[in-house]
Amino acid sequence: MSNEAVSLDGFTCERKDRLTHRGGGVACYVKQCLCYDRLPDIESDDLEVLWLKIKPKHLPRSISCIILACVCHPPRDDNRVMSEYLMQCLDVVIRRHPDCGLLLTGDFNQLRDWFLRAHYGLVQVVDKATRGNAVLDRLWTNMNPVYSKAVVSPELSNCDHKMVLLTPSNSDQLGQGSVQQLLVKVTTSVPHSRQPSQTSDRSRFTNCLPAKTSVDISMIP
Repeated sequence: MSNEAVSLDGFTCERKDRLTHRGGGVACYVKQCLCYDRLPDIESDDLEVLWLKIKPKHLPRSISCIILACVCHPPRDDNRVMSEYLMQCLDVVIRRHPDCGLLLTGDFNQLRDWFLRAHYGLVQVVDKATRGNAVLDRLWTNMNPVYSKAVVSPELSNCDHKMVLLTPSNSDQLGQGSVQQLLVKVTTSVPHSRQPSQTSDRSRFTNCLPAKTSVDISMIP
């Protein structure tokens, strides 16, 4: 599917499609006012993880940049492989940017991701079920004091996962000129029948898009 078919006004789409078969993959929509770089050197052809380094105009003084990972870990994939990969990538980005803010979000499914807390001090902020009775869609961060409690909302269109919204705890105190936003829509494990076809128009794609995680990066100057 072409980038034009999945474009959204005011956003730049970064995507990492599933190459082995239909369904799944990850996509990230970033507001065009944000400066960011993709990190292809730490991405793997075999895993559905997309990495971005984001530099909003205003950040807390203690944070140099934000490293965002959009993750899709299919139910039958190897937990050990994904765990080792995420640890290797985190070691790399922390060496490069020791004062970075970290956000890892997406569909982790059955992955035992306790190591993100044990080894990197990250906090998982989604505490309500996102599919059935399970918390499959998670958001790990070291910036949890900056954010309010994650809000889990009903499913969008045909998606069988709920949406998660994370917003700054003090966004009401920020002036309009200082607010920067990042919108992340993660496409993960979408049933074949729910995938938009090559001939889908843009409105149909938007209705089918399983947008599951939104992160509003409105940071303190």
